Amino acid sequence: MLALKILSHILVWKPTLAGPSLLTITIIFSAVENHVQCNDEPDIQCIMDNRYVMTCTWNQQHNPNEYTLFYQDGSRQRSVTPCPPYLVVDHYISCKINVSNRFTQPFTVKLNRSSHESPVVKHYEKRPIDYLKMEPPFNLTVEDTNKGELLLKWQQELGKVPNFCLTYRVRYRNMVSDWTEKEATATLFSLPSFDRCQNYTFYASSKMSSICSNTLMWSEWSDGVTWARNATNCDDQPSPNQPSKFMQIGFTVGLTLLLVVIFIAVIGQERIWVILVPQIPNPGKKFETLFTTYGNDFQEWVGVSKEAVERMKPNYSEPFCVVTEDPDSTGQEGKTLTPISPAN
Repeated sequence: MLALKILSHILVWKPTLAGPSLLTITIIFSAVENHVQCNDEPDIQCIMDNRYVMTCTWNQQHNPNEYTLFYQDGSRQRSVTPCPPYLVVDHYISCKINVSNRFTQPFTVKLNRSSHESPVVKHYEKRPIDYLKMEPPFNLTVEDTNKGELLLKWQQELGKVPNFCLTYRVRYRNMVSDWTEKEATATLFSLPSFDRCQNYTFYASSKMSSICSNTLMWSEWSDGVTWARNATNCDDQPSPNQPSKFMQIGFTVGLTLLLVVIFIAVIGQERIWVILVPQIPNPGKKFETLFTTYGNDFQEWVGVSKEAVERMKPNYSEPFCVVTEDPDSTGQEGKTLTPISPAN
């Protein structure tokens, strides 16, 4: 088909191409297309359910007439059997096989081009139990045991699989955390120390354990179940990111005790106390010699010589002018002022 499309484009854009050139191009593109188809082999996948029915499916690019599936259930002495009637679902081809010996003998699957003697396209050989993929758990329930834990229970369709051959895993989270996965050996799981003011969502999955099988295929996740918080009792409580009142009180008490211990330690260390709280200097010790040795003589205490003190004394005198009032003199307002010279 790819060669024909490319060839049609060439004929549209280059109508002058004809004869030997056109034939050569057609042969080249046909060879390329056949080479691609030969290398595009189908991919086959086999899965067995808990009823020990093997379903082998390959992709939708091929039809049952082009490939034939053969299987051998048990020892190699048994004959190779072609697939029962094929099934086509959503363009995928599948073959369903009832497996009898599922634990010990190998199970061989071959996908040939046309017959048993044709070249093998795909080949699988392992125990049927290693192909097994369980159905997901169902009827999940979760309850509060009033012992500080959530108890998750579920049911599992066993079919023909022994109960001791199964293992489980649980996936859960609350409103503020990421998904967490843990394994379980029975159809119940306990989550201790949960937050009653959070919603919790659970899923479960199952597979064959290593005791009975080497399969790595887990079942699909079950439908989820949610344990809902009691909104009435939790509305007055702090948000998930806010510390509780108990934590706040404990933090306050602890910080107060720490400050008291630090204060007592600082008081006990005199050197640290002096550094942190320096003392006010006492000026009395600085001026003690002024009062005792120099007799309150500040000039001598600071080192001023007697000659300098003498030179600083005044060496002149000023006459005093005394003014009195003469009752017999006249002047302004009938009074006369008479100066009186100072007595010699």
